[in-house]
Amino acid sequence: MNSWSDASISKKELIDHFASFDLLVIDEYGLRNRHEKHFKMVHQVLDNRYDNMKSTLLISNFTVQNMQRDLGIRLWSRLHENNLIVVPCYWDDQRITK
Repeated sequence: MNSWSDASISKKELIDHFASFDLLVIDEYGLRNRHEKHFKMVHQVLDNRYDNMKSTLLISNFTVQNMQRDLGIRLWSRLHENNLIVVPCYWDDQRITK
């Protein structure tokens, strides 16, 4: 995220960079990307990756419904077109002792 405000790199160069990897893993999607500018850039990366048929793994604490709402109908639909696989993982937080 720090590089997003680097004036030496254009927005297009940054999006193209993250869209270029064969596999991109975005951990904790939705946790830190809430600023409108960052939110749009992440979605532009995802759109670009869709256009280039690149694999992306989104890890999030969102429910499927929240993820669908956050990504928007258009992007959610596009992800399904490329055989979206949703793996819900519902278990207790292992960092919290009982």
